[in-house]
Parts: sequence; structure tokens; C-alpha cells
Amino acid sequence: MTPEQIEYLQLVTNHQALLFGYIRSIAPKVSHDDVLQETNIVLWDKMNTFELGTNFKAFACRIAYLKTMEALNAHKRKNWLVFDSDILDGISDYYTSDDDESQSRIQSALRTCLTKLKERDRDLIYKRYTLGNTVRAIAAEMGKKEGALQQAFFRCHKALRSCMEKSLNAST
Repeated sequence: MTPEQIEYLQLVTNHQALLFGYIRSIAPKVSHDDVLQETNIVLWDKMNTFELGTNFKAFACRIAYLKTMEALNAHKRKNWLVFDSDILDGISDYYTSDDDESQSRIQSALRTCLTKLKERDRDLIYKRYTLGNTVRAIAAEMGKKEGALQQAFFRCHKALRSCMEKSLNAST
């Protein structure tokens, strides 16, 4: 192996935990190991196209994002979409950003906005995104229809998005 190949392999190795967390944050119900493996295959194939010294984290996260979207699309008929595209883009921006201050502002805004939700909405968000329960499982547990629960999640996402936009725009 050439020194450049060794350096590239070290970059891939050093970013495994970040990539795994990124994949898991986007799609809690996909096989994270499989998506990470698929991501690593593409990273290996693209070794000669990556320019050392550029932003490897953004490069690797973009590939992980695309591989995660492939996995989600493959299971689309069986599972509900985990996040809407705006939330996925926000998570993607968060993971690829090198600006720690910006990341801290985003996390602070999200925490503040979550506290502004009604308790039942915070509970839904917790069950879905922290515990990783499916919409179907939550609906069955609560004795509600899945469609009604999807509407509740839509309203939660809309409220969070609006609150975060206001909060982040006010702090800039």
C-alpha cells in the first residue's frame, strides 16, 4: 500500500463511530451494520477519487446518507419513513459541520423547542426517536389509528421546525 492509501484507510477507520452514529440517527430501524458496511465498500471504491487534505467527514457522511436513503427506500413498503426530508437535512448538516458553536446552538434550540411541546407530544417524540418504536407499535400501545398518529407526528415536526427556525434566526 502507498502512504496515501494508508492515510485514507486511517481516515475511514477513525470515522467508523461517527458514521455509525450518523446512520443510526437518520434511520433507527434499518440495519446499521449493513448500511455501514455498504458505506465502507463505497468509501473503499472511491479511495482514488478522494483528495487528501479535504473534508473527509463531509465526504464520508454524504456517502453514508445516500446508502441510508437506499436502505430506507428498500424497506419503504414495509416501514414508515423515519424522518421527513427537512429533518434528515438538518441532521446531515449537523454531522458534517465543523462549527462546534453552530452545533451547540442547534442542540440548545432543539432542547428549548422540545420543552415547548405539549407533554403528550414530547412523549410521542421520545417513544419514536429515542426508543425507536414504530408508528404501528405506538399506535397499538395507545389504542389509536396509525394515520392519526402520523398526523400527530406531522404537527410535532412542523412545530419543532417553526420553533427552531425562529430560535436560530433570532440568535444570528
